[in-house]
Amino acid sequence: MTEADGFDVVDRLERLILDHEPRSAAEAAAMLEMVGENLEAGGRSDGRDVRALKRVIAFLRPDG
Repeated sequence: MTEADGFDVVDRLERLILDHEPRSAAEAAAMLEMVGENLEAGGRSDGRDVRALKRVIAFLRPDG
């Protein structure tokens, strides 16, 4: 596996997590961890981190 292949695998996994609709507190926490890491690195250019954050907020709101 080349470095580029490794990056592609990591990016696909990251997109899978960020595009997920959280169904539990554990899933929401995992998404928040990834969003935090992305924001520390300057954020994603595709906006997936911001959209993931909005889905977590919606999940956590009592009115859904």
